[in-house]
Amino acid sequence: MTTFLGAAAATSAGDRALTGEEIRQTLTGNSIISPDFGCVHFAREGVANLFTNGQVSEASWRIDGNLYFSSGQCGEIGCQFFGDYPSFVFRRVDGSYEQPVLLIIGNHCERDGIFS
Repeated sequence: MTTFLGAAAATSAGDRALTGEEIRQTLTGNSIISPDFGCVHFAREGVANLFTNGQVSEASWRIDGNLYFSSGQCGEIGCQFFGDYPSFVFRRVDGSYEQPVLLIIGNHCERDGIFS
């Protein structure tokens, strides 16, 4: 059985941007999935493992203020993180990227072998 993590009080994905601390608490130790990129496990603050196309690669991420930065699409421009479990959205502050994801407690990627 898959368990989802609840976070900030929002009625649907996109209603309210989470604070930096809420983003950190929501992501650290948990996984996000999307048919666009596969599965990402946020192993610990600053380190994420991307499971895609049958391979695992390490990525970096950080929180600065209320923005999420990564070695991926949010890059050094930063994304706001909106939503409530299980549906969240990464939205780049320049408007050029928006990615809906599902959040799952724990290392769902490795445990369930999800690859895109």
